[in-house]
Amino acid sequence: MSSASRLERLAAHLHAPPAAEAAVPAPPALEVRPLPREAARGCFPPDLPNPRTHATQRSPTAAASQPAVFGKVGSKNASDVVVVAAVRTAVTKAKKGAFKDTTPDELLKAVFEAVVKKAGVAPEKLGEVVVGNVQTIGSYVTPGRAAQIRAGIPAEVPFRTLNQQCASGLSAIALLAADIATGAVESGVASGVEHMSTGGNPGDPSSLPPMNLGAIFVGSGSRARRRARTKERS
Repeated sequence: MSSASRLERLAAHLHAPPAAEAAVPAPPALEVRPLPREAARGCFPPDLPNPRTHATQRSPTAAASQPAVFGKVGSKNASDVVVVAAVRTAVTKAKKGAFKDTTPDELLKAVFEAVVKKAGVAPEKLGEVVVGNVQTIGSYVTPGRAAQIRAGIPAEVPFRTLNQQCASGLSAIALLAADIATGAVESGVASGVEHMSTGGNPGDPSSLPPMNLGAIFVGSGSRARRRARTKERS
């Protein structure tokens, strides 16, 4: 094909009318009204659900086409994550209670055995075991894993611990529930374990893992700067 023919085809393509495009429906409009003066004074009218702005709801057709993300409270769905069994040990006084000479892995082992039996789930069918712990170094991962195996839960079942301070046990439950909801596992055991008698005093530096305590409690380099200023004054 000659250069002239190519230029003619290119010109015809550039001047050709655009192809018809499918009409795209516009999204439902939202009306936004400013905050009324009476609302600013702390008197919220009953028809004002939002204290700052009020937007009208979408049309019933648009609302019906929106997929439901959360089910209604009290309703049952096939994707629900449920607690099928819950157990705990007794709570005693630290340093002088009935469990003062009992290591926490023994308590954890007893809880694992009881909850698996109560739930009626075969230990080998569990997807994972999650334990929350704040008091001991390493989130109690090695003794917790030992408690799992001693309780009859196979070593092939994954085990992990987490430390989120006082919310560690609750976070373990939330983490397992999220794994079940996303399909990572089908079932599991979530728990928390603490032992004030043997876990050490959280305020005692000797019970903490290695760290630069001077930088944490005094401030990085502040002690050296104070000494330098003292020397200059003297």
